[in-house]
Amino acid sequence: MCGTYSHGSTREQDFFRNAYVNAPDQCESQKRSQVCNDGTWGALDGDDAYRQSTCRVFRQCAGGIRHGEYTYRTMYQSSYVLAPSQCLAQQQKSRCNDGTWGDFVPVDGTPILFGYSACDRRQCVENTQIQRKMYSVSTVNAPYTCETYAQIQTRTCQNGVWGDWSGDLQQYSWRSCTRITACEVDEQKDRVRYRTDTVNEPDICTMERQESSCTNGVWGAWSGTYEYENCNQMKRCDGSLSGASAEHGTVEEQERYRDDSVMAPRNCELQRQTRRCDNGVWGDWSAQGETIFEQEECIRHTECNEDDERTMFSVATVDAPETCESRREVQTRTCDDGVWMDWSGTSAYIYSTCIRNVECDSDETRTMYLAEFVYPPSTCVSERQYHPCSDGVWGQWTGTYTGTDCTVVTATTDASSNSNGGETTIPGNNGGETTDANSGGETTQASGGGSSSSSGETTISGSNGGETTVVLRLYNFSR
Repeated sequence: MCGTYSHGSTREQDFFRNAYVNAPDQCESQKRSQVCNDGTWGALDGDDAYRQSTCRVFRQCAGGIRHGEYTYRTMYQSSYVLAPSQCLAQQQKSRCNDGTWGDFVPVDGTPILFGYSACDRRQCVENTQIQRKMYSVSTVNAPYTCETYAQIQTRTCQNGVWGDWSGDLQQYSWRSCTRITACEVDEQKDRVRYRTDTVNEPDICTMERQESSCTNGVWGAWSGTYEYENCNQMKRCDGSLSGASAEHGTVEEQERYRDDSVMAPRNCELQRQTRRCDNGVWGDWSAQGETIFEQEECIRHTECNEDDERTMFSVATVDAPETCESRREVQTRTCDDGVWMDWSGTSAYIYSTCIRNVECDSDETRTMYLAEFVYPPSTCVSERQYHPCSDGVWGQWTGTYTGTDCTVVTATTDASSNSNGGETTIPGNNGGETTDANSGGETTQASGGGSSSSSGETTISGSNGGETTVVLRLYNFSR
């Protein structure tokens, strides 16, 4: 038997996961059973996590605080303090116990419990007044004093709070001021100064010893007039452009060209260079620009120096009476900075010369005769004729005579001279023809060379028998 249960009986009861829980949590339960075996209960079935026979639910405190949790507050030792004191605070806690708050106790465990929920930290005692001295500068140099730059400012306590400071807060913003003195009273010092900071050889540096005294914390003015702390004797430079040595600081100038020659329209590019004597050493030649020119001379080659003019013709020759002037054009070209520009004018005028072909250069005269042959007692008749040359062309001869020469002919014939039967023609008067027939031969001479007409005839005949016949043929020739 197991109590009231017989062997083999089964009993069933509720078991809980926890012995207690805090609201709002609920108790979790499970029904478990066991069998009585020969007076002993066997093992419980189910989940072994459910082994508590009872479960208690602890209630929440106000504000939803669970059982066993704390709430905190800050309390103060007093309701107010005066600055610079600080309000003394204390952290306190209270524990929730099954829906009821416990008493507050100090968190740090101290035995004294502060009782003020607020503390007012006051700056001052009501209506009290304080002063301060402020400065417009933080330092002053003797002989001035800080008092010159000081201002007394005040403020009053009202409702436990200090009011604003009086005075010019922006200008007088320094709480302290330091007076800086350069020396002690009656202290003295001396120094060496030079007339100039440099001298050029062969001059030497001139020095002066100076003194200063301390008055009211300030050094007085130095005696003397020299002001340079150091003086250097600067050396001369050898090899100047003039050949002599040059003193320090001397600046020499020279001119150099980029090229030794240029062709117009380019110009020779000149560069002015300088160098300076610095304590016995010539500096490098310098000039504006990155490149230092090196040519001492530059020749500018040009095509021309001034404008030019020429006369051109459209033909190489003309025949009088035409003149070259009618085919003439004057052309010019400009010399622009040493370079010839194009010729003016038209392309048809391509000949530099023009030859005028003429028949004559000047007038001429001649003597002409009425007839080329005359017989006594007639004589030669002549006239002076003029041949004008007008603009290179011959005009007409003046006059009417056409004979270029005139011969007076004597009519005497030697028969023996024609014994071989020959015939001799003797020019007749006025263009006539004279035939001398010897041995049957005949020779005819017609003067003047033009057309002729017969106006008479004279025949001279000869034979071996000594008979001579003279035939005179007279012709009139007109030219």
